[in-house]
Amino acid sequence: DMLVKVRDMSTGMEVLTFTVGHTGTVRDAAFSPDNKRLATTGDDGTTKVWDLTANGKELLTIPAKLLDMVFSPDGTRLVGQPGDGTGKVKVWDATTGQELLTVGANANSFAFSPDGKRLATTHYDESANVAATKVWDATTGRELLTLSGHTKVIVAVAFSPDGTRLATSSLDATAIVWDAASGRPLLTLTGHTATVGSVAFSPDGTR
Repeated sequence: DMLVKVRDMSTGMEVLTFTVGHTGTVRDAAFSPDNKRLATTGDDGTTKVWDLTANGKELLTIPAKLLDMVFSPDGTRLVGQPGDGTGKVKVWDATTGQELLTVGANANSFAFSPDGKRLATTHYDESANVAATKVWDATTGRELLTLSGHTKVIVAVAFSPDGTRLATSSLDATAIVWDAASGRPLLTLTGHTATVGSVAFSPDGTR
């Protein structure tokens, strides 16, 4: 079994230590937006959600090891990419563990819109050498937009705080800012000479 330690980042003091019932290495963790739950995923092929208000009580187990994961903005869903080789992105109910949605294939990264109504995923079709970002209805799984412009694998995606724009970054050494309603590229950022590995908006969305 593995230990998880939670610390107060203003003081560095340990506020909670508990055992997570993974039988292999824990590979990733994500807090719920209200900081009351913690999701962990491990090499034992499971993802678990823990109640931080009840000394780390286990709330549910999802039978999948996730390569990455994040809670929806309202904390009701958990999205992740199972390490099963399909590259699909799945959404689960964060209370019951029920699988709600599967979208895309060959995905590299994903992000919820701030209101939780849309889900963006980045994809690369190696056989066709095509990179694209797709925006989905996060409830129905209906594809809303396809954003094309990068020439190599897209490694990161982020919504602006108001949800009106998307930013993506790629192995092609660029980042692109898109209109999240129309899918139109608004700005291409150049200057890096190698992969742009991550992308983020400032809290006010101006940078």
